[in-house]
Amino acid sequence: MNKNKKTIKIFAFLSAFAVLLTAMSSCSKNDNVRQTTAKTSVQHTLTTPQRFEADFKIGFNEDDSLHPFKAESAMNGAIMTLMYDSLVIYDNSFAPVMKLADNCEVKDNAVTVTLRDGVRFSDGSSLTATDVSYSFTLAKSSPLYSGVLKNFISCNVKDDSTLVFYLKNNFSHSVSCLYFPII
Repeated sequence: MNKNKKTIKIFAFLSAFAVLLTAMSSCSKNDNVRQTTAKTSVQHTLTTPQRFEADFKIGFNEDDSLHPFKAESAMNGAIMTLMYDSLVIYDNSFAPVMKLADNCEVKDNAVTVTLRDGVRFSDGSSLTATDVSYSFTLAKSSPLYSGVLKNFISCNVKDDSTLVFYLKNNFSHSVSCLYFPII
């Protein structure tokens, strides 16, 4: 197995392990951990549909930020995927799957990303390549994403739905690093 694939698999395993630990730690009582409660409605469909309401709690570190690029704790970092979308996500085998990106093409030392059409923020404004470029700039200097983006030099907006990420070194799995939140 080449070194890059092994590095990605190790990183993916450690990320999954961190998420698991975060989920488990939210069950404990800790003075600096606050939990939010939300009502959900769940439909049960075995034989007769039954509806019930349940509370669920999501733990977070109140001493840390909930801003996706200012958070430092693994706990707060783990809940960002519940609050923000990214260009790619991972499937069960840790392969990248397009989320906000419609297509990603790696060629030489560049990754060209085309955004999905019709994506809107919660305020109704359309997602643009400028939004992704802005998020990338913040992610590059953030505690949670700077390490995984260290091979990325810059980002250039070509048009409203296309941007190019430039790399220090050609890395065929660079798309896997595009999981930072888009704000």
